[in-house]
Amino acid sequence: MGNTALFSPVEATVDGDRRVRCRVRVYDPVAAPGEVVDQPGAADFLVVATVAATNGGG
Repeated sequence: MGNTALFSPVEATVDGDRRVRCRVRVYDPVAAPGEVVDQPGAADFLVVATVAATNGGG
């Protein structure tokens, strides 16, 4: 893939062990013929955690 590659997200999921899996599709429109490759990618993510309220406030 050259400097003309375009990246498109295909998948970003979290499994039961809380591991993130990300896959991107890379397309180079300048390559002859156009080259399309799926490969591992990187994902930025935010973890949001909540805690149930307790009786009595505090």
